[in-house]
Amino acid sequence: MDIIRFNQCQSTQWKNGGGTTTQLIIAPPGASLDNFDYRVSMARVNSDGPFSRFEAIDRQLLILEGEGLALEIEGKEDAATLLKLGPALTFTGELMIDSKLLAGPVLDFNVMTRRGHYRAKTEYLRLEKNVGINQECRSRRCLLMFLTQALCLTGEGIPVLELQTYDLLSYEAGETIRLQPQAAADIIRVWLDRC
Repeated sequence: MDIIRFNQCQSTQWKNGGGTTTQLIIAPPGASLDNFDYRVSMARVNSDGPFSRFEAIDRQLLILEGEGLALEIEGKEDAATLLKLGPALTFTGELMIDSKLLAGPVLDFNVMTRRGHYRAKTEYLRLEKNVGINQECRSRRCLLMFLTQALCLTGEGIPVLELQTYDLLSYEAGETIRLQPQAAADIIRVWLDRC
């Protein structure tokens, strides 16, 4: 099990100046945008504009902060609307997509997998106050992104940990963790499997 602390991740400015990206995890370690198997990041989107295109990459996108985005997607007649805490939008990285902010900047959560190597499932999970749940990793790798502060994490042989907003917990097949929130909380769960 690994904890990726959001406040220790580095952000990079986009070439077009329209936002920043914070990479949370990439596999294999040290991979680049040209050869990763999977990559999870967050982006602060400050202006309207086109998405970067990624050949042979499947993407899933969620909005964490802000009102949302309207997306004009190549081959689709109607624009897709992506709202805060709404369902993940799944699309291929080759598509031409133009985004428009609905009402000010947004922060998004982006899961990218190399087609034919990995696949992902991304979803929200609501945890109620003082109700502990066990999260077993039933895929090759599981990721949990915490959307609120002060979630306690407990598990066999694992000390209680304080996880802050946007910290990412990464664990592997066969591992089980127990989540005990101090207050009602939302998390994003990502399952990653080899194809």
